[in-house]
Amino acid sequence: MKVLALSSSRVDNGGFLEHAVSLVQDFIEYNALNIAFIPFASVQRDYEAYGAMVKEAFASTPYIIHTATPGTANAVIEKADVINGWWRQYLQAAARHLPLRSV
Repeated sequence: MKVLALSSSRVDNGGFLEHAVSLVQDFIEYNALNIAFIPFASVQRDYEAYGAMVKEAFASTPYIIHTATPGTANAVIEKADVINGWWRQYLQAAARHLPLRSV
């Protein structure tokens, strides 16, 4: 298992996740189509709105973004090829067991 941790959704004056699209494509090597986005870090917007922003940012890719919500998280994660999102508890646990690459 590999973990790509992004600490910012914007770089300089760039658009939302603009810098991340190519990083994600390189990291997962285009092999995955279903990406589970876990938006639980956002405190300024609801989960669906945050997920819609991510879907828009990745619209030029072949990936299908599925937004996890408290009621759908298990089902979304089960069918995902990739889990994406800033999920602090998951990353802290992974850091103890996996090599992390932070960008």
